[in-house]
Amino acid sequence: MARSMKEVHTINYYPINEGAARRAKEMNSFSDYKEGSATAEYRAMVDKAAAIAEQQKSRVDPMYHEKIDHLLDTYARKLAENMNQGFAIDARVPSVMIAGPANFPVGKKEKQNRARDSNMEEWRYIQGLLDKIRSTGMGGISADDPAAIEKLQKKLDGLERSQLIMKEVNAYYRKHG
Repeated sequence: MARSMKEVHTINYYPINEGAARRAKEMNSFSDYKEGSATAEYRAMVDKAAAIAEQQKSRVDPMYHEKIDHLLDTYARKLAENMNQGFAIDARVPSVMIAGPANFPVGKKEKQNRARDSNMEEWRYIQGLLDKIRSTGMGGISADDPAAIEKLQKKLDGLERSQLIMKEVNAYYRKHG
């Protein structure tokens, strides 16, 4: 299938706070932070989502392409927000391995862990957007869809064409055994 005339959607990458990522790494690890690694991780995840979106766009009617692009942009934006929030949470309180057990702020660490749990729930929701991208255009036609009549007519036309083809095939086999 020739795809030279295909509409190309540019991916919006949102900023990742490298300073917060560095602080989070320093608060929780003895190893050094590799500059740009948080942004690279983010971009790899968004690129994977973009590949899923392009694959889905090749499978569905073009009327769904805008919705898929919107879901991809929402994924990229929310993922950046979630990662930046995660870095801020991780930088709040150092690991017990970094700070040492003397006068370790247990209450603050518990609060940090609750914030991490909440951030993880948000991350799971964001990953669920990938499933929404995969399923866009694959379900039925919703009655509250403003283009429902157009979609139903297009579906009916396709089914009628399919029925005519099958009638011709049946007639051929009846005639030629």
